[in-house]
Amino acid sequence: MFVWDIKNIVIALVGVVNIIEGVVVYTRNRISRINFWFLILVGSISLWMASMLMYRGSPDYFQTVFWARILYFSATTIPFTFLYFTFVFPGEKFQLGFLHRFIIPIPFIIIAALSLWPDTLIHGAVIGQGEKIIIFNSGLHLLYAFYISGYFFISYTNLLKKIFASSGIERVQIIYVLIGTLLATIVGTVSNLYLPLVGVFTYNWAGQIGVASMVGAISYAIFRHHLFDIRVIATELITFAIWAFLFVRFLLSDSTRDRVIDGSLLALVGFFGIFLIRSVLREVKSREQI
Repeated sequence: MFVWDIKNIVIALVGVVNIIEGVVVYTRNRISRINFWFLILVGSISLWMASMLMYRGSPDYFQTVFWARILYFSATTIPFTFLYFTFVFPGEKFQLGFLHRFIIPIPFIIIAALSLWPDTLIHGAVIGQGEKIIIFNSGLHLLYAFYISGYFFISYTNLLKKIFASSGIERVQIIYVLIGTLLATIVGTVSNLYLPLVGVFTYNWAGQIGVASMVGAISYAIFRHHLFDIRVIATELITFAIWAFLFVRFLLSDSTRDRVIDGSLLALVGFFGIFLIRSVLREVKSREQI
């Protein structure tokens, strides 16, 4: 039976909010390459969070090892997609050349394949009291860490170059992305990458929670120059987060009475949430017309 604890619940809630942010940002401008790559980045992060949830909650050895491989595969997609996001953000004029289309993906493909292939990067797992322990090929694990660190390094180099080359609102947008993503990267790489290199898995769930600052910072930066959009986004995110929390409470209810109460509360809050979002949209539309 799947194991739910407070950490898994928090990971699930943060994951739902991240997905909502990605979809909301993308639907605001579907033709924008920035919004497209942000959606792909959020998808990578969401897969990483879902696989951590399944890895931590899996009750037996074989499921744990399977999800451990998906976990490390999904983590390879995050610096890769984030790098391409830094190429196109904040302007739309950047064109991907031969290097970006054919050379940069090669290390990603190799490391991703090594992560998924049985008995290559991951040999097994130890299930006991506390956090599970993953058994690695130490040499490939170092190569894996080098790939993750290297792609993030190139990404932040891109952002720093753009900060010095830009001004005004674009510079502010890039700074938001840099600070928010750097915080998430430090937490995620230390807890999920560097500590496991020395056999410490106690905090391997922290990166999935800390990544909320990355998604939130990029979402805000994209809409930084659309003040009315920020109000709509904030209303939608708060409303959706409340819905997600109540839905998880409904799923975890132990008795019929609790399910009826939580289900009724979810339906009531859902109705007023839709009413609130529509009210804000009408207000924003009228202000934009003015």
